[in-house]
Amino acid sequence: MAGAEPVLGPTTDRPATLRSAPRVLIVAPWPPPHGGIATWSVMLRDYALERDSATLEFISTAHEGMKVSGRSFGERVGRQGVGMFRVVRRVHHRLLSRSVDVVHVTGTGQLSIVRDVAVLLTARLLGVPTVYHLRFGRVPDIARRRTTEWRALALPLRLATAVMVIDQGTERALRERLSGLSLRRIPNPVVVDALESQPGASRTVVFAGWVTPLKGVDELLEAWEDVARRHPDWTLELLGPVDRDYEMELRSRHAFAGVVMRGGVPHQEALTAIRGAGVFVLPSHTEGFPNVILEAMAGARPVVATSVGAIPEMLREGAGLIVPPRDATALGEALESAISQPEMSRLLGVRGRRRVLEEYSLYAVFEQYLTVWRSLAASASPTPGRDDRGR
Repeated sequence: MAGAEPVLGPTTDRPATLRSAPRVLIVAPWPPPHGGIATWSVMLRDYALERDSATLEFISTAHEGMKVSGRSFGERVGRQGVGMFRVVRRVHHRLLSRSVDVVHVTGTGQLSIVRDVAVLLTARLLGVPTVYHLRFGRVPDIARRRTTEWRALALPLRLATAVMVIDQGTERALRERLSGLSLRRIPNPVVVDALESQPGASRTVVFAGWVTPLKGVDELLEAWEDVARRHPDWTLELLGPVDRDYEMELRSRHAFAGVVMRGGVPHQEALTAIRGAGVFVLPSHTEGFPNVILEAMAGARPVVATSVGAIPEMLREGAGLIVPPRDATALGEALESAISQPEMSRLLGVRGRRRVLEEYSLYAVFEQYLTVWRSLAASASPTPGRDDRGR
């Protein structure tokens, strides 16, 4: 059952040296369901096991029965409220019963801020240093508008020992509006070796993600109608979970010529589809730092995506085509360019793969995480009830 019990990484009882192998409790989604942060969790667990450079344990924030669209506010509050209580209880139990050097909390905003505050406060009261890792792209906007969500977000940011962000816009907003934070910008990682590009890509445009309005699926299907008329030999594949009611809405509004909805697929199957795509597209209205774009770039696939979150940083200097969100016309023009200009698309893919190799490899990013964890673990002051290493 998703979220029923903590999902653990290495469980060996070998002694940990603070400077070499910190013990980190990561509070984050774990599949199912599959998603960018859940994939990140599995990636970190596997890498830490292979390298033996840190002991990672995971407590999943994913909750059973999650729907991808159509949830009422009352449904969300009730379901997430129960899930939040369980997560906080497990964190408290883990900190009391096992040695933990650092608690690393992934934050996605909105209602989850309540849970994040409770987790960070629990760790603080027990003398365990914390990282608050913001994983959503709305921060600059909500900070500018001083929304209720922004005012609520200030509390966990202040409670955390260190704050991690994934994009320049979020870093800038926090530095301008919240002084005194210990702030680090670290991009999301991707496993590069397993994502070598395939020669002879298919005549397929691939979308991978939750099939929801916020992912720009309506605009994509609207844009695709013109593209399909010009290129009837091309196919649009939508990979990702979709709520049945939303799928029926889409089918009532759009022609589905050349469109294949594959639903939720295992991560490896999605990677295979991305590596074989002629073009990868992600027309989201909002994003943080979408791993799926890194996966497409690592496979040397040309990418068409919207100018939200960290995407402009990822695709800068000609590593992809960037369009405004909610603009079906611009999206269609970019897809047309990528399909009809194969040499340009090849260059986009080459530049994207080069950028991933230089900046976003799992090794490079994990080493940055490790530096933060080691620093926090080494600087933690002894607390009553913990042993002589500060635990």
